[in-house]
Amino acid sequence: MTFAVAAHGCGATTCVPLWSTNLGPHLVLANGTAYGLAYNGVVNAIGTAGCGSPTCSPTWSSPALTGSIGGIAVDRDHLFVTTGTTLSVFPANGCGAPSCSPVWTTSLGGTLSAPTVVNDVVFAGASDGTLAAWNTAGCGSATCPTIWSQNQGAAVGPVSPISRAIVFPVGGMLRKLVVPNPS
Repeated sequence: MTFAVAAHGCGATTCVPLWSTNLGPHLVLANGTAYGLAYNGVVNAIGTAGCGSPTCSPTWSSPALTGSIGGIAVDRDHLFVTTGTTLSVFPANGCGAPSCSPVWTTSLGGTLSAPTVVNDVVFAGASDGTLAAWNTAGCGSATCPTIWSQNQGAAVGPVSPISRAIVFPVGGMLRKLVVPNPS
């Protein structure tokens, strides 16, 4: 269960949640929305203001995505979800319906780790040693190829942003890749 409490607290040692919902254990907050990825592969989203009741339903959800859970990342326009060997991309604001399908997807040869976004590029690592990048806007098709990939020689763990760069674990070592600014 996901609970929303006032950021400034409530003036007591224990606060009553403003509202609650079931988003899933993998959470990210951006653009006034809370996004969650549940163990069953369903993405859920709800505005951080809630619904005016103590218990809220997600504003939109996805069909169940298949494969082991990698993680989620969001930019101003898109939600990026890795499950199994697939990266699925959804509109960050949903699709205007209770259930939204990905606007584009892509796959790699290994299980994907959690993605991250830097300079309008989404990055993810894979268990087959690939570090890959895609344009956040996609390619105008339902399935998009990488714009760049490189074999790291061992499984690539979750990718994290750090000041115009990304860091990621490979074979017990932490590697850093500086991401150029888009031209």
